[in-house]
Amino acid sequence: MNAWVLLGIAAAVNATAGILLKQGRVVADGAPILQMALSPWFLGACLCYLGNVFLFAKTLDYLPVSLVYPAYAGAGFAMIAVAGNLLFNEDLGINQWAGVALIFAGIVVASR
Repeated sequence: MNAWVLLGIAAAVNATAGILLKQGRVVADGAPILQMALSPWFLGACLCYLGNVFLFAKTLDYLPVSLVYPAYAGAGFAMIAVAGNLLFNEDLGINQWAGVALIFAGIVVASR
């Protein structure tokens, strides 16, 4: 599998975990921490984070960490920002959209 595709999948799985955590808090609406820890949203997020660690580690077999981590973190940030806007109606202003575009441009430039 292409290392960049693997990195994209790792970032997407990480972003999915963040979205699951947010959904769990929306559904729980102030529930105690133990109830949150036992919710399917939280448990799903934990599984995503676990899978993400393996995907990220596998990516390091093919690419240097100095390139992988910034691309992974940037792509994850961009995915979370867009997903938060689409799924939770969180506002994204022009600065946030410009930041997302710059992140993707930076990943493309760094990967060349």
